This record gives sequence, structure tokens and C-alpha cells, in this order.
Amino acid sequence: MVNFKPDSIDYLGAGSSQTIDVKVIPGRDTGRGGYNLTFIAEANETRTANSTMLRIENGSSFWLWVGLGVAALVIVGFIVIFVHFGRD
Repeated sequence: MVNFKPDSIDYLGAGSSQTIDVKVIPGRDTGRGGYNLTFIAEANETRTANSTMLRIENGSSFWLWVGLGVAALVIVGFIVIFVHFGRD
């Protein structure tokens, strides 16, 4: 969900600017990582774009658990191979 404050700008004179607060609430299924946000403002024959990076810290940790599981299987595999074919 994205909320803008103010919702709209009725008039903006030439050479002037307006600050807009943007509140971004990621969905429940949004994973951790970086997301690029691009904001575009248009009026008549003028267009301005601004990009920023949004970092999600708390999110789904599914891939973290998959990675840890794979690492554990590899370690167990090396231990089994070492014990089975180890030096006598």
C-alpha cells in the first residue's frame, strides 16, 4: 500500500517545488531485499522522475531456511564420507 500526503497538488508555479511524504507499506508476502521505487510527476509538457531504494529487513525467511537446510545436508554428507572412507 502506498499513501501520499498531500494526495494531489492543484497548482505549482514555474520553478517552484512541493514536498510530498510517501508512506510505503509492503505486502505480507514481500521478501527481504532491496526494491527500487521510481516516482514520476507529470504536468502538461513537463515530466520529472526520481528513484530511490527501499530495503525490506523483516520479511519472509523461507529462502534463509532453505539455504541453511542445504548447508546442513552438505556438512552431514562430508561427515558421512569422511567416516566411511576415512584413514585407518
